[in-house]
Amino acid sequence: MFPPAPNAVRSCRWGRYWTVLCAAVVLALSSSAQVMDQGRLLTHPAFHRIPFAKTSRGIHDTVELGGQRYRFVFDTGAPLCISEAIQAANHYPVIYQADLGDANAKHSSTVIVLVDSIRWGTMLFLGVPAVVIDVAHSPLAREHVAGLVGSNMVRHLVVRFDAQNKEVLLADDPARLGWDTTQARPGRLDVQDNFLFACTIGDCFTDSALFDSGMRDLYLMNRTVADSNLTRCPDSTFRIHAGHGRRSQGLLGKDDGGKPLLLYVSAFRFGSTDLGELTISTNRTRSAMGRELLSHGTLTLNYPAAAYRFDPRATAPLRGAP
Repeated sequence: MFPPAPNAVRSCRWGRYWTVLCAAVVLALSSSAQVMDQGRLLTHPAFHRIPFAKTSRGIHDTVELGGQRYRFVFDTGAPLCISEAIQAANHYPVIYQADLGDANAKHSSTVIVLVDSIRWGTMLFLGVPAVVIDVAHSPLAREHVAGLVGSNMVRHLVVRFDAQNKEVLLADDPARLGWDTTQARPGRLDVQDNFLFACTIGDCFTDSALFDSGMRDLYLMNRTVADSNLTRCPDSTFRIHAGHGRRSQGLLGKDDGGKPLLLYVSAFRFGSTDLGELTISTNRTRSAMGRELLSHGTLTLNYPAAAYRFDPRATAPLRGAP
């Protein structure tokens, strides 16, 4: 019997039909809270570029496992995840048995395995834990991908999302990406190595949101956070808007819970940038910011330093939830 797995991870992305597809891997907390933090980056100096054409589409790249090349989604809102087919071909040792739950609170079971090596571009990672997921029967199959590469690998790196120049850059040396500590702002990493930063909502409260490159939306608010602030914030700054937010398609099935709220926010501030008024939707997992943010500036995340920089640019009006 394997011990329970230690933490909770989530991943959200958009399918080709403009329907939000969200998956969450929920791993029960235990005393071994750092199981996903194992592994190291062997390559130094490390540098990698990923073409990034549109914020409306997921970020795809190629990794190599067991001498075979696979198409993965680059998803900072999730750890390394591999398909059952990859696990069957490589027989990686199982280190934890885990509860798998999607964004709609549906549950199944899975395992966490220890991948001996994974090559991503010219970068070589050793001993990285991976969640085994049923890709073939999930929304990920529509994207013809075999897994996710994310937080427990990029924790070694500085990552710049630059939609204007159509690229994502990754490096182990901040200077390679022109990192300037005088213009950096503090963030933090949670136990899953998700990168979180503070967002000010309607001049009324502050929410802590992770950056999820697998999610298209600008911002989704956790339903509990919304409910706890609706009664204390003035309607002029934060209120329920007409209609409902989107129901999501999860990894394990469609959302059969209550309808998401559609909310009006009078002012949304991220770091030193004022993004103006928004109409947003709630979700049933953690508050998150996604790729739509990259339509409005360049985001650099320095994972080792738990710091970030956002350089805004003039853009079209912001898109919140429809």
